[in-house]
Amino acid sequence: MASGAAEGEGGEWERTAEDDIIAMLHESGATNFCDPAFPPDTTSLYRNKNFVADYDSRFGGNIRWLRCTEFAQQPDYFAEATESKHVLSRGRLNDVWLLGAMAAVAAHPDALIENLFGSAPDDFKRYGVYTCRLYKNGVWEEIVADTRVPTAEMSAPVAGLKPLAQASFCPIYGRCDNVNEQWVSLLEKAFAKYHGNYECLNHGDVAEGLVELTGGSCETIALNSKPVQEMVKSGKLWDMLTLHLEDQHMVTCVVEAGDEDDYSVDESTGLLNNHAYSVLMVKHVLGFEFVRVRSPWGGGVWTGEWSDDSPKWEDFPEVLENLKDDASVNWERRSYDGTFWMKFTDFCNIFTKIHVCRVFPDDEYRQYCIQSSWSGKSAGGGLIPAAAAAGSGATSGRGGGGDSRAAEEGGAASEYPKLVAKHARADAVKADGNDTWFNNPQYQVTAAEPCNIHISLMQEDRRTDTRLKDNFQIGFEVVQMKDPEHKRAWGPNDDVVFDTASNPLNGDLLQREVCGSNIHLEPGTTYNIVPHAAQQGKESPYILRIFSPVDLEIKEVPQSHSVTLPGAWQRVTERDSAGGPLLVPGSGGKSCASNPKWCENPQFVLRMPKHVPTSSSVDVVVILRRTNMEDGKSSSKSRRTSSANSSGGSSSSSSSSSLKVGLVACKIPAPEDERSRRRVPGERRINALGEEMPTKESSLKNPRSHFLQQNQDASEVEMPDRKMVIDAKEWYQTTDYKRSDVAMLMLPNVSVNWAPHGLLLIPTLSEIGAKGQFVLEVHSDYPVVVESLPDTKSRTLAGEWTESNSGGSHMHQSWKKNPLYHLRLLGNKRSKVKISLSRPAGNASWKAQTGKDSVGSMIGFYLVQGPAPTRDAAEVYHDGKPWSETPFVPMNSVSTPSNFVLEPLEDEVYSIIPATFEAGKKGPFFLSVVADCDFSLQLQKDSSRTRRKSQW
Repeated sequence: MASGAAEGEGGEWERTAEDDIIAMLHESGATNFCDPAFPPDTTSLYRNKNFVADYDSRFGGNIRWLRCTEFAQQPDYFAEATESKHVLSRGRLNDVWLLGAMAAVAAHPDALIENLFGSAPDDFKRYGVYTCRLYKNGVWEEIVADTRVPTAEMSAPVAGLKPLAQASFCPIYGRCDNVNEQWVSLLEKAFAKYHGNYECLNHGDVAEGLVELTGGSCETIALNSKPVQEMVKSGKLWDMLTLHLEDQHMVTCVVEAGDEDDYSVDESTGLLNNHAYSVLMVKHVLGFEFVRVRSPWGGGVWTGEWSDDSPKWEDFPEVLENLKDDASVNWERRSYDGTFWMKFTDFCNIFTKIHVCRVFPDDEYRQYCIQSSWSGKSAGGGLIPAAAAAGSGATSGRGGGGDSRAAEEGGAASEYPKLVAKHARADAVKADGNDTWFNNPQYQVTAAEPCNIHISLMQEDRRTDTRLKDNFQIGFEVVQMKDPEHKRAWGPNDDVVFDTASNPLNGDLLQREVCGSNIHLEPGTTYNIVPHAAQQGKESPYILRIFSPVDLEIKEVPQSHSVTLPGAWQRVTERDSAGGPLLVPGSGGKSCASNPKWCENPQFVLRMPKHVPTSSSVDVVVILRRTNMEDGKSSSKSRRTSSANSSGGSSSSSSSSSLKVGLVACKIPAPEDERSRRRVPGERRINALGEEMPTKESSLKNPRSHFLQQNQDASEVEMPDRKMVIDAKEWYQTTDYKRSDVAMLMLPNVSVNWAPHGLLLIPTLSEIGAKGQFVLEVHSDYPVVVESLPDTKSRTLAGEWTESNSGGSHMHQSWKKNPLYHLRLLGNKRSKVKISLSRPAGNASWKAQTGKDSVGSMIGFYLVQGPAPTRDAAEVYHDGKPWSETPFVPMNSVSTPSNFVLEPLEDEVYSIIPATFEAGKKGPFFLSVVADCDFSLQLQKDSSRTRRKSQW
């Protein structure tokens, strides 16, 4: 059996790298191993071989690399006296984080430090080689090195040193106080070799050292945080420490000074700054709460009340006798063994941090380790309440609330959230959720039986060849999933069973590791673990570990499917898509009305793919991101213009950050021909004059109808008509317009059965006429189809008949006052065109007018050729007959006939004139054009002057 061999499965011995080195030494006749990967020069001492670190430069002199057999009289890994393992010397390097962790692990009763050395006891002396195991980034790494360590001549005598050429040399970095004991120097060299040099070990955190020496999980408690101070007062922290120590967890404590390089003794307490101490015991004694602490530094012990020389022992001799008689304490006053007692209150007031390291024996726990990274969209950031982001103007997931200045700014736009909350249908308004958190990596966990698990999330090792990186804030949530069909947690709501942000022990510390203990899992229930950085967009590797007493099934949740489409709210000659919000304030701001220009906003179609079963459902999250905050400002003049075109809407010159963004989602209605085939039972059938028609349907069936329907289903799905108004009774969802940068809608369980024709998504700004650019993101757990409703082939303009332009039909001389629109076909062939005129069904003004005068309030429109046409020139034909106008109807919409076709006009336009039957009827309307070619549609604002020159 080779000296350094390791035992494999079934009791077989596996050959190791150290075995090969020893064999090579035997073959070559060499006596000691010289490690070429970690040579004894400045490349192994410093990050920059040409630059001596400050901690060495002030000492001067030469550094010699010596083996322990050259400078120690009786070298060994561990001295026979157990207590010597707990007395360490720091040396020049600022490595107390690592040495303090070593001392705590060495004191553990399960010989955890001894188990890190994989060599035979004497191989490091015989062959100059040894093997150490270190737990790095979730994996046990074996480090094989030679035994040469950097030393320097000591000016003061050190016990155990061997004279060497009239001088005594001693390791200059971490070592045991007894120089014959080598485990500290060799273990520290293994760390240095792993990272490339000793300088990489300069500064660190005790918690990191504890994990890397044990493979356990370490929780840091900030004693100066308010939640922990409350735990001290309530006794919860005392109970917690009692349980940790009973379970043999390693507990250390630190007094942090303002300067991380301050390692001096605090004269008022006797304690060493920035040094780790081990907590050995907490004990109730005759009404006192005591903590027993050990200093592994050969000094730096407590000098306050209940210290070894404190008069308190004389004042309360019964306490002294109680402790002396307690066999579990094993303590004698003034033994000066490095341990001391403190009152628990003094302990909590003076020490600033507690580190608790749990180890999980293999025979009791299963460990699941996942190594992955946050990158791209999976760097979703932390979960913050939507309310914290309201009015912020800052992207969510930044680890805290946003900029509150936007909420303080005035303007009509900043008041819009109040309008939505007050007047919109309550079940339709949804608060903005977190817009990136759901894209973080997620892991699905199920247990076969009830259990409590421990979860650890770690950042990668922050030590690099060039610097010590700062830790950043990380965390995770455990979400109980209610619907097993949907794998991804889109928003936690009330289903979070654990989250690190609510853990009172963490405070605001930037830790490499965060963890959660005793997280209960029920069998038959699925839980999602969502690890994340606090900052959205922070890309970095991470290690997620789960320790469980029972077997778990763990699956990574597939990434969400994402579609991103750009868009803009703009106001140009041929395009006005700055339609504003769904609702606008009425007169005095106390009432609310539908915004007639809302339909001009960009609109997007969301459909399920054809191959998806109609009963299958998809979770969809729609995100609207405003991409040019500064360009959102519009001039006062343009806003006054937009205000004039709105129905009772108000507009003011608001800054970009006071404008709010909002999303509206609604179902796409069935095509008109399908709606006519599926008349609602009991619905009245009326003719163009509003007269009720007979309800008996013909018993004859059209033999071609089934064939036509089949042919239509097989063809490409046509784009729907533009949505012009939201009926008060139809299904829709709107965000609450509380943010200026992002809006989010969660649409769960979208299916073909529920929305057979898909959904329309309408991004808006909170002010009519406000311009800007945006990106629409659609994330789902199954692919969906998202398309922009083409502006060139479908266009809707909002208009209004007012006192000055309500001219009535052609039977009135004033009809020339009606609005005039120019339609220009941009193709070179005949095109199928549908022109529709409609008015909002729920508008209060129209309800009043149609109730009093249904005939006079009928609507219709004219279509003729030329920019200034006459009615007598009937140059438009349909089915071989002249066609110049629709009938006037009492319903809320009227359109051109089916299969209506227009010829392209060279350098010419068609004119559309919407009108009411009688003059003086006032109210909003929508003019919509859908064509199978590109076209432009514009309102002619100088139409009155043009018409006066024409022959009407």
